[in-house]
Amino acid sequence: MRIISPEGNVTTFPAVSDEYIGGGNITLNKNGILYGIDELKKRIYKIENGVLKYLSICEITADGTRVHTTINPVSLAIANDGTIYFTESFYDKVHDKFDNSIRKIINEGIVSPFSSGERGFENGNIANAKFNGPGDIQIF
Repeated sequence: MRIISPEGNVTTFPAVSDEYIGGGNITLNKNGILYGIDELKKRIYKIENGVLKYLSICEITADGTRVHTTINPVSLAIANDGTIYFTESFYDKVHDKFDNSIRKIINEGIVSPFSSGERGFENGNIANAKFNGPGDIQIF
């Protein structure tokens, strides 16, 4: 993997392991830590100081218990406060509907909805906006 700085300097990102990472979107946070999506494993990873680490993704239940959850990330972006936002678009067989959501991860693992997940094209507040197959995401 190679990185091009805003000044036009090209560097090779340090090798992390012999483990194959299955392609996908990548981004750097403000501290230069690389985050990416492994499309084959449907997981989000980070590379810090040459070490590859997959994030353990959990949801918090109503009683405060952490429960492991699966995700299907398409694209990700990182806000200045470290919150990771990612898009998902998949068919939910259990609920017989398409999930077209934007979710966020705080504290390197706790995931929660950021958008409604309802399919459609509707502008407005993020809680009411609708997306159809959300792809790339950017934070401004």
